[in-house]
Amino acid sequence: MIFFETKRLLFRRFEPSDLDELARISADVAVICYVGNGQPLTREKTQAWIDKSRSNIAQFGYGTGAVVEKEKKTLIGWAGIGRPTDDNGLEEVVYGLDSPYWRLGLGNELLTGLVRWSRDTLGLDELRATVFPENAASIALLSRYGFELVDDCYKGDPNTHLYTASF
Repeated sequence: MIFFETKRLLFRRFEPSDLDELARISADVAVICYVGNGQPLTREKTQAWIDKSRSNIAQFGYGTGAVVEKEKKTLIGWAGIGRPTDDNGLEEVVYGLDSPYWRLGLGNELLTGLVRWSRDTLGLDELRATVFPENAASIALLSRYGFELVDDCYKGDPNTHLYTASF
């Protein structure tokens, strides 16, 4: 199941065959340091993530999936729209790329696709993002798309800033 394509990227549902590559990426400290609790994922936790993502997509029509570099057909990260689990109620844009793919404009391309997909296909007119305050690259990227800081201590955690944007 393909959700959208950009010039260089394809965003699709995770497949069982993605486990090895996603486990490698999600175990990389440099890649995962600004995700969740900042701790690398085990292979078992990566498998649980794939299973939960596939279940969410089957149930709700969207979730987190694989980011594939189209030319090489290589899984290079993850992205998606996460379902709300708190009183904020807004769906959350999430993304991460393997470090060899940083600073190539792919984050910009990916976020453009995610915003369009969430607006045009899912009918969402507002999204949130949670970001570590040290993650200057993501903050700059989100700011370009109109995301604004609304809480610098989200859920009482000074390491989690909440940004929102309306489209």
